[in-house]
Amino acid sequence: MRKLIKRTLRVLDGTPQGYGEEPRKGQSLVEMALVTPILLIMLFGLVEIGYFARNYLTLLEVTRAGARRGATLQEEFSPLQWERNQLTRQGSLAPVMDVDARFLCAEGNQVAGLDCYTAEQRTALMNTRNNIRNCGEVARGNADVAPAGFFNLVLCQMLDSMRPLEIRRNGVDDIVISVFSVLMINNRPRDDGGDIDLQNQDSPPIRPGEFSQQGYIPVVVGRWPTDANRCNVWQNPANGNVHMYTPGGNTELIYERDPFDYFNQMEAGNGNFVSTVELFDPQTNTTEIYPIELAEERLNPDTGEREWHSVGFTQYHHPSLQRGFVYLAQREISPVERDTSLGTLELRCWGSDRDVYWVQNQLLGGNFILSPAEIAEMQAQFSDFCVEPDGNPCDQRQFVPNTGIVLAEIFWQHELLLNIPVFSPVYNWLDDNQTTIHVWSAFSTPTVVPQVQYRFQDGQVIQGVN
Repeated sequence: MRKLIKRTLRVLDGTPQGYGEEPRKGQSLVEMALVTPILLIMLFGLVEIGYFARNYLTLLEVTRAGARRGATLQEEFSPLQWERNQLTRQGSLAPVMDVDARFLCAEGNQVAGLDCYTAEQRTALMNTRNNIRNCGEVARGNADVAPAGFFNLVLCQMLDSMRPLEIRRNGVDDIVISVFSVLMINNRPRDDGGDIDLQNQDSPPIRPGEFSQQGYIPVVVGRWPTDANRCNVWQNPANGNVHMYTPGGNTELIYERDPFDYFNQMEAGNGNFVSTVELFDPQTNTTEIYPIELAEERLNPDTGEREWHSVGFTQYHHPSLQRGFVYLAQREISPVERDTSLGTLELRCWGSDRDVYWVQNQLLGGNFILSPAEIAEMQAQFSDFCVEPDGNPCDQRQFVPNTGIVLAEIFWQHELLLNIPVFSPVYNWLDDNQTTIHVWSAFSTPTVVPQVQYRFQDGQVIQGVN
């Protein structure tokens, strides 16, 4: 062995030399000493890149598995039925972890009309939230402890598909699941062949220019869970005071429109605009205004008349701290600042970064437009396909149907596999947003396809009350 080592060093130590020159010893060893660290850094870098790519692809497939699972759930496991499991009282499913206690019950921050929880109530509430997110409890089938429904079944599918990765309690990792109803609307005046001119209604959209595009446009008219469908909670970073938008309140606090309120219809009273109907609840002997997407007309066998009935919904006009059904509620959306009459406020919200405007913009993209070759192929069979009476090309989005979408997202903070000194300082210098993998997948789901019919009165769209 000693001879082998000496021979190896002799070979490495020797370098070519010119005729008549003395051998130069040690040059190869010096070169190797200089090059080896660089080669090792490249090797370790390739390992880290491979590890990142492996985790990214694994998490992406997990979101696909969850979205596919959501696309198949129907009947009692529909997202519409999730609201029927008696867990949707104020705060039980929507606010995240103990955020409601921190925001709604902090001294001096109580919002009018919203009751604070006692310590016992908060404990019971937290137990309920934890149980419905505990896949072991869900699998046991005890509906009183952890009722199985759309969102926790999708969640458990994703958690089971993640192995060997896992969602950690590190303040960043999370899973968020949302369901959308998307209505294709011919957005132009009725006398021009349109369904409704959203931009020119008496009550304009909350975000200026949202419906400025004429022709067929996708509009999000529903997002589930209904208790966690938008973000309108603001905090003053200077003093910690919390401000929430309430109906009829400070409109400066509106950041995102209620998905069920797609052109800011009136809150109540005569002539409720488009997407609401008045439903009578015989259990409470009260009448509530409901989004029409969450109601259906049924034939009353006793009276022979058609009446509106709820398909599962509580009241929806309340502040939201969250977008989507969240697992651990660790993912805080990047704060958005706004200068208001109350001072400079920051939007505070947990869950999904994807608001209703993002969904609409995705569906407005070019991927949903037929190519010239596809149009020519159809016109070869049907000469009037996609041709307007004036001979101009048609609006191709008229062929996009109303749809339901389940969106599954994962936020996962990546960590280095090899914690070597060369990479660690640079990686540790990055913040959570730069080291977090965010992947998502979306599939169609039939259970929330919107069914909206317009009724007109004096040129304005109304939804009659039965």
